[in-house]
Amino acid sequence: MVTSATGDQHAAIERRLREILKRDTAMPDPMLIARDEDLLTAGLSSLETVTVVLSIENEWSIRFDEASLSRQMFKSLGALCTAVNERVGARTA
Repeated sequence: MVTSATGDQHAAIERRLREILKRDTAMPDPMLIARDEDLLTAGLSSLETVTVVLSIENEWSIRFDEASLSRQMFKSLGALCTAVNERVGARTA
């Protein structure tokens, strides 16, 4: 069973993801990106996605399998939050 994050947990995940994007990418101010804005269109490079995934895995002690690593995961900050939340929930379930 996968549990979903509470509103506070989800906000904390999103805030931390923004910090990771700011630290690990050359994106113009990830703190101002709309939650539904396409991250790749907003300036995230395909090479930077690798760094971001590694940072996410280290931050939350989770792993993404190859099948889950797709452009869809970076469709938006919201999609990335959902992907993290699902894995964090699966780890704690």
